[in-house]
Amino acid sequence: MIKKFLSGSGIFALSVLVFSFVRQIVVFPAVSRYSDDLFIGLTFMIFTFEAIAYGFTGAIPDYYVRRVHGGAVDAELIHKLGRFSLISFVSLAAFLMLGMGTSVSLLLSVYLYLFALNALKIKIVFNKMRFAENFVYMAFRSAPYLLVLWGIQSNVVWARGVEIECMAGLLLAFECIYWIRLNAITHEDMVIAARAESGNQRSEVQFFSILPFVASALLMGFIQRGDLTLMKVLDTDYYVGYAKLILTVNFFCAPLSLMVSSPLLSFMSRYGLSLGSKEIRHILIWVAALIAVTGLGSVVVFRWMHSILYHEVYGGQMWLVFYFTTTALAYSVVRTLVVKYANIRFALHASSLVLVASVGMAFLAPVAWVPIVFYAIRFLFLCAILIIPTRHK
Repeated sequence: MIKKFLSGSGIFALSVLVFSFVRQIVVFPAVSRYSDDLFIGLTFMIFTFEAIAYGFTGAIPDYYVRRVHGGAVDAELIHKLGRFSLISFVSLAAFLMLGMGTSVSLLLSVYLYLFALNALKIKIVFNKMRFAENFVYMAFRSAPYLLVLWGIQSNVVWARGVEIECMAGLLLAFECIYWIRLNAITHEDMVIAARAESGNQRSEVQFFSILPFVASALLMGFIQRGDLTLMKVLDTDYYVGYAKLILTVNFFCAPLSLMVSSPLLSFMSRYGLSLGSKEIRHILIWVAALIAVTGLGSVVVFRWMHSILYHEVYGGQMWLVFYFTTTALAYSVVRTLVVKYANIRFALHASSLVLVASVGMAFLAPVAWVPIVFYAIRFLFLCAILIIPTRHK
């Protein structure tokens, strides 16, 4: 069983590693060398979107995984969650408040809706352990970055000054194309499931039963990826160096982080594993060892990698590289377990406390200490979310 998890998650991780390579090793460093202002604008838009998207769009499929066991398809539940995804258009107000501009905010809100639908439908594929499909999806997601980089380097006249708008439009266009493809490859599964469900009791899912789960996941998603947005709001000058540090760290984290996200969640759902099962313990031991190896490896090659990517010498302390790498990975593991096993209402309250504590700390602590404390707070609170309700069920 461990071999099945490692092979499936390895395929998934490799596919997203290709996407991470395109974005964080090729595109962002090239944009940074071209213009710091464009680097700030582009990364702020992308990572603010992801802070919202990976919470909201993660919640919809994660809720589906909690309700479905094995490789079965619940067509009725997918339709209901698809309709619920319309709430993603509320994000328009958030993007506007963060200064994205009207056109970019509109494009991002529609993109978020399609992103949510695709994240839900692709669970049908993943729950059958067919992770190779993610290579196709990552190709669609990589294309906008490469096209924008081509436009910048080719000095395309019509794109000057509207690079951010072009990026948002391309992200939406390619997500829409993949949405069409995903509907086609899951159509047969949906039809078979709908026929099987005909005449049976329908999925009893109400709006207010989903809302706490989505709110909790949204907060956890923003806590997981909102540090770059927070640092940009606090200090634009500090943001540039911090963004380059975290983007380089994220490249080291990506393979293992991805292995313990969707693949682990689908694996636990398919085989109905409990939190205290022998299989989960074995997986966590392997993951802990890999986290330690990844942290040490990042320290060894970080300065070399950073200088190649950004053409500048990293002058910070290396313990920060190890700290950010290991705590980010540990957080990813615990978050996946929380999504599957934790008491969601307790998670909602605890995530709210993390957000309040982080924002309060941001205005009290020196800016350089904000991300350090932030990473510690979010990991410790997530451990509490997982442990406390489990002990008292």
